[in-house]
Amino acid sequence: MAATDPITMVHDAIVALAKANTTLTSLVRAGAWITYDGTDRMPPKAISTEAARPELDLRPYTGFGHHKRTAGSLYLKKRWAWWISTGDKRVGKELFPIEWELFKAMSLWTTTFPSLSWEGTADYVKDFRVTSIDDKDLSEGRERTIPGWLGIVVCEADLWLPVSCVS
Repeated sequence: MAATDPITMVHDAIVALAKANTTLTSLVRAGAWITYDGTDRMPPKAISTEAARPELDLRPYTGFGHHKRTAGSLYLKKRWAWWISTGDKRVGKELFPIEWELFKAMSLWTTTFPSLSWEGTADYVKDFRVTSIDDKDLSEGRERTIPGWLGIVVCEADLWLPVSCVS
């Protein structure tokens, strides 16, 4: 599916960065990637099975924008969060290796994002970074019946687009 806006283009590029990391794809099987960009309108399963773990879930997180921050540009900061559901309490088995591979994959953004172009504006993603990595014991909340750890890796993109994009 072709992107219809610059935010979707960045979302797709984030997924592509992660899936290009062969160590990460060996740690998380293909059916356990949830990216909200396919044909399934409600992708997460209500109950996750042992075979579906670890699970990697890219979620839109937060964002804000400034109109006409400069004479001819708009600024948009958008965040995404990778949720890692391990199903394993051993931090060195799945949680930390997946967090590390995600960090490595996201650090390669300069190889992919400069090629993004929106309505004639090339290289509109000016910066991209991992802003936080948080971990939570899932036995505390019993979310979606997945035992183990929930790792949340938050990424942030700075987008600069011409004002003409919105007129």
